[in-house]
Amino acid sequence: MQFTGGRPTLHPAFTELVEHALRVGLNVRVHAKVYRVRVEHWRLFEARRVGVATTYHSDDAVQHDAITGRSGCHAATRAAILFQGAVGPPGSRDVQVMRMPAVMAAHG
Repeated sequence: MQFTGGRPTLHPAFTELVEHALRVGLNVRVHAKVYRVRVEHWRLFEARRVGVATTYHSDDAVQHDAITGRSGCHAATRAAILFQGAVGPPGSRDVQVMRMPAVMAAHG
């Protein structure tokens, strides 16, 4: 099951929906803006059958922040990716990073 579109982690029943999907045996993939993921969601993402993906617009902080329209977004996104790599269990430590070319993102 895939949770995507906007900010799925902000849905009031997000945790319950993911837990239900796992209980019935589904694999879960969450595509989210990881700069705003809550600690309890990182714990949820540690489950073996949960994958996480995010979009990393640019290696350049100024360019990334300009594309997202959020000052500090690059630093927060990068920190969240590194945090997940540090806390996730073996085999599920990776956040799939979807790089979006700046030209495509700017004209999207």
